[in-house]
Amino acid sequence: MKKIMISVLVILLLALFVSIGIYINQEPGKEQTPLSPESAKEQPWTADDLKSGQLTSQDAAQKEKSDIAKDKKKEKLPASKDIKKETPTVPGAGKKEAIPVPAVVTEEPQPVTPEKKAPVVKEKSAKEISRLQEKCENSCKRIFRKEYNNGVVEKDKSVFLYLYKSHYNKKLDKCFMMITEDGVLERYKKLLDVDENESLGSVRLNNERKNLGCYLLNSKCDSEETWDLLAKPYM
Repeated sequence: MKKIMISVLVILLLALFVSIGIYINQEPGKEQTPLSPESAKEQPWTADDLKSGQLTSQDAAQKEKSDIAKDKKKEKLPASKDIKKETPTVPGAGKKEAIPVPAVVTEEPQPVTPEKKAPVVKEKSAKEISRLQEKCENSCKRIFRKEYNNGVVEKDKSVFLYLYKSHYNKKLDKCFMMITEDGVLERYKKLLDVDENESLGSVRLNNERKNLGCYLLNSKCDSEETWDLLAKPYM
């Protein structure tokens, strides 16, 4: 029952509000001031304005003329938005192609390497040269005695005979030694740098004079004669 009573009260309230609204709308409107000709030109008018008595017949005629003139202008001039839409766009127009700029390669300055000059050998006196020659000879004798048993070497029931020759090179300021083996089966030569105690190269031939190995430093050869030419600047 309470729910029914509440719903009835709500309906009655709604009906009361509706009747009040209808009553307010039926009240006579307030008097409106007549429009001036300038304001009449600016404001649009309708048939309702004539009914309410706001506009005179002259004002209505002037407004009608102004509205016709505005309609003609609208027909003549297309909207700015349409102009923007209708203007054809040329692809790439207004844009300048970027000219590729070649990359500048900067070369790093190479380090300047000082030129290697051959060591300048001071000219020695005859007495100094004689002393160095004697020193070279004694060094070669000592090597020949220790390594080659004074020229006679027994190995595997065979006897090998060796000879040697020493030379002090004034230009290179070095002592060199050439060892030669002249056997029945093989012939062998070797060049030694006595000061550095190292071999510079050798040549080996069989009894038929066939080359079994020939080189001097980084140079290769194919005969004893060629090897002798390579060794000549040292001896």
